[in-house]
Amino acid sequence: MGIVNPITKNQSEQWETFVHENGIADLGLYEYYLGKTPLIRTPANYEKILTELFSDLVAIGIIALPKSCEASDFSLRPILPSMEKIEACYKNNPNLKEEFRFAVHYTLPDGMSMRETSQAVDIIHDGIQGLLERIREEQPFYSR
Repeated sequence: MGIVNPITKNQSEQWETFVHENGIADLGLYEYYLGKTPLIRTPANYEKILTELFSDLVAIGIIALPKSCEASDFSLRPILPSMEKIEACYKNNPNLKEEFRFAVHYTLPDGMSMRETSQAVDIIHDGIQGLLERIREEQPFYSR
Protein backbone atom coordinates (compact mmCIF):
# COMPACT_ATOMS: atom_id res chain seq x y z
CA MET A 1 0.00 0.00 0.00
CA GLY A 2 1.32 3.47 -0.85
CA ILE A 3 1.42 6.53 1.34
CA VAL A 4 -2.13 7.54 2.21
CA ASN A 5 -1.47 11.29 2.44
CA PRO A 6 1.97 12.20 1.08
CA ILE A 7 3.37 15.55 2.17
CA THR A 8 2.37 18.40 -0.09
CA LYS A 9 4.39 21.36 -1.29
CA ASN A 10 2.19 23.58 0.88
CA GLN A 11 3.02 21.52 3.97
CA SER A 12 6.75 21.73 3.19
CA GLU A 13 6.35 25.49 2.90
CA GLN A 14 4.47 25.51 6.23
CA TRP A 15 7.52 23.96 7.90
CA GLU A 16 9.88 26.47 6.30
CA THR A 17 7.60 29.32 7.42
CA PHE A 18 7.50 27.93 10.97
CA VAL A 19 11.29 27.70 11.13
CA HIS A 20 11.87 31.20 9.72
CA GLU A 21 9.05 33.04 11.55
CA ASN A 22 10.19 31.63 14.89
CA GLY A 23 13.76 32.75 14.26
CA ILE A 24 15.17 29.24 14.56
CA ALA A 25 16.41 28.67 11.00
CA ASP A 26 20.06 28.96 11.97
CA LEU A 27 19.69 27.26 15.34
CA GLY A 28 21.08 23.75 15.53
CA LEU A 29 18.60 20.88 15.62
CA TYR A 30 20.18 19.50 18.78
CA GLU A 31 20.18 22.89 20.52
CA TYR A 32 16.53 23.44 19.65
CA TYR A 33 15.21 20.08 20.83
CA LEU A 34 17.76 19.14 23.53
CA GLY A 35 18.94 22.57 24.70
CA LYS A 36 22.54 21.74 23.75
CA THR A 37 24.56 19.53 21.46
CA PRO A 38 25.42 16.37 23.38
CA LEU A 39 28.95 15.01 23.15
CA ILE A 40 27.56 11.55 22.45
CA ARG A 41 24.29 10.95 20.60
CA THR A 42 22.21 8.33 22.38
CA PRO A 43 19.00 6.56 21.42
CA ALA A 44 17.28 8.61 24.16
CA ASN A 45 18.50 11.85 22.52
CA TYR A 46 17.10 10.74 19.18
CA GLU A 47 13.81 9.64 20.73
CA LYS A 48 13.36 13.08 22.31
CA ILE A 49 14.24 14.87 19.06
CA LEU A 50 11.96 12.69 16.93
CA THR A 51 9.03 12.90 19.35
CA GLU A 52 9.38 16.69 19.74
CA LEU A 53 9.73 17.18 15.99
CA PHE A 54 6.57 15.09 15.52
CA SER A 55 4.77 17.28 18.09
CA ASP A 56 5.80 20.41 16.19
CA LEU A 57 4.49 18.91 12.95
CA VAL A 58 1.15 18.23 14.61
CA ALA A 59 1.02 21.67 16.25
CA ILE A 60 1.46 23.53 12.97
CA GLY A 61 -0.94 21.27 11.05
CA ILE A 62 1.45 19.33 8.83
CA ILE A 63 0.37 16.03 10.41
CA ALA A 64 -3.35 15.65 11.05
CA LEU A 65 -4.15 13.29 13.91
CA PRO A 66 -7.43 11.46 14.45
CA LYS A 67 -9.69 13.65 16.58
CA SER A 68 -9.34 11.30 19.55
CA CYS A 69 -5.55 11.73 19.63
CA GLU A 70 -2.99 14.27 20.78
CA ALA A 71 0.68 14.48 19.86
CA SER A 72 1.60 13.33 23.38
CA ASP A 73 -0.13 10.00 22.64
CA PHE A 74 2.79 9.09 20.36
CA SER A 75 6.48 8.38 20.68
CA LEU A 76 9.07 7.91 17.97
CA ARG A 77 12.27 6.05 18.69
CA PRO A 78 15.16 4.59 16.72
CA ILE A 79 15.20 0.82 16.40
CA LEU A 80 18.42 -0.62 17.78
CA PRO A 81 21.08 -1.65 17.08
CA SER A 82 21.49 -0.07 13.63
CA MET A 83 19.14 2.90 14.08
CA GLU A 84 18.33 2.65 10.37
CA LYS A 85 14.59 2.65 11.12
CA ILE A 86 12.35 4.32 13.64
CA GLU A 87 9.27 3.01 15.37
CA ALA A 88 6.26 5.25 15.88
CA CYS A 89 4.14 4.01 18.79
CA TYR A 90 0.62 4.89 19.81
CA LYS A 91 0.87 4.87 23.60
CA ASN A 92 -2.85 4.18 24.15
CA ASN A 93 -2.58 0.87 22.29
CA PRO A 94 0.93 -0.64 22.26
CA ASN A 95 -0.13 -3.02 19.47
CA LEU A 96 -0.50 -0.06 17.13
CA LYS A 97 2.94 0.92 15.88
CA GLU A 98 4.67 1.59 12.61
CA GLU A 99 8.27 1.06 11.55
CA PHE A 100 9.75 3.10 8.74
CA ARG A 101 13.16 3.80 7.28
CA PHE A 102 14.88 6.76 8.91
CA ALA A 103 18.62 6.45 9.37
CA VAL A 104 19.12 8.83 12.28
CA HIS A 105 22.87 9.29 11.81
CA TYR A 106 22.33 10.27 8.17
CA THR A 107 19.03 12.15 8.45
CA LEU A 108 19.95 14.05 11.64
CA PRO A 109 23.71 14.66 11.22
CA ASP A 110 25.95 16.68 13.50
CA GLY A 111 25.76 20.39 12.81
CA MET A 112 22.32 20.26 11.19
CA SER A 113 20.40 23.52 11.47
CA MET A 114 16.64 23.74 11.72
CA ARG A 115 16.48 25.11 8.16
CA GLU A 116 17.95 21.78 6.97
CA THR A 117 15.30 19.54 8.54
CA SER A 118 12.84 19.34 5.63
CA GLN A 119 13.92 15.82 4.63
CA ALA A 120 13.34 14.58 8.18
CA VAL A 121 9.94 16.31 8.19
CA ASP A 122 8.96 14.59 4.92
CA ILE A 123 10.05 11.15 6.15
CA ILE A 124 8.23 11.44 9.48
CA HIS A 125 5.08 12.77 7.83
CA ASP A 126 4.98 10.03 5.21
CA GLY A 127 6.15 7.25 7.55
CA ILE A 128 3.47 7.74 10.17
CA GLN A 129 0.49 7.78 7.81
CA GLY A 130 -0.05 4.00 8.00
CA LEU A 131 -0.22 4.12 11.80
CA LEU A 132 -2.67 7.02 11.75
CA GLU A 133 -4.88 5.17 9.29
CA ARG A 134 -4.92 2.06 11.52
CA ILE A 135 -5.88 4.22 14.52
CA ARG A 136 -8.73 5.71 12.50
CA GLU A 137 -9.90 2.20 11.60
CA GLU A 138 -9.76 1.10 15.26
CA GLN A 139 -11.68 4.18 16.43
CA PRO A 140 -14.08 4.98 13.59
CA PHE A 141 -16.59 6.87 15.70
CA TYR A 142 -14.04 9.26 17.17
CA SER A 143 -11.53 9.76 14.41
CA ARG A 144 -13.22 11.42 11.46
